[in-house]
Amino acid sequence: MKIDFKQIELYLVTGPVPSSRLSLTALLEQAVLGGVRLIQFRSKNLSDQAFFEEAGKVLEITNRYRVPLIINDRVEIARKLNASGIHLGQEDMRISAARKIIGNKVIGKSTHDLNEARQAVKENVDYINVGPLFLTQSKKTVSPLGVAIVTKISQQIKIPFTTMGGIDLNNVEAVIRAGADRVAVMSALIDAPDPQRVAFEFLQKIHHAKKTRRFHASPK
Repeated sequence: MKIDFKQIELYLVTGPVPSSRLSLTALLEQAVLGGVRLIQFRSKNLSDQAFFEEAGKVLEITNRYRVPLIINDRVEIARKLNASGIHLGQEDMRISAARKIIGNKVIGKSTHDLNEARQAVKENVDYINVGPLFLTQSKKTVSPLGVAIVTKISQQIKIPFTTMGGIDLNNVEAVIRAGADRVAVMSALIDAPDPQRVAFEFLQKIHHAKKTRRFHASPK
């Protein structure tokens, strides 16, 4: 399934789901019904076999609702599942090597400053992620960048970018007004008592912020 970033405003990255909550697949289904239009399956601690099995369950949901699935880190699994793409960190496989495995599928890369973003563009990635913008439990060792980096990226980087890291309903409008066209979230939806409602609220705030920001950003 192809990814049209111009149609994506809310992007969910998976993480551990509290045992007292919904199953991961049920949670993802609710999130998609609320307006999530891209899912990245991320699980650092699973064996390759367990990761493959869990990602297969997620793929059933994304295929059912025609939502693209991106696999975090594990390029061979992304190829086997025929996922829409792969997302790599700064310490992961080189982009050129990943491209040989995954072909013309989408490749994204995590970046933490403008220099890393520029380097990722040189490596011919399809999109970048910028973060963490705010304090977040998933990136405890990385200092938050703040929204100023979003404005710099939006002005100087010409490929699609996502923003991530501690984004919630209280600060998402600031991120959009700084120049972002989309946000990626994890705990804000995974820990939500009603993921469908919260996803819908995110989209309302995103749309409001786009209408009220002082400049018109060309969607990338």
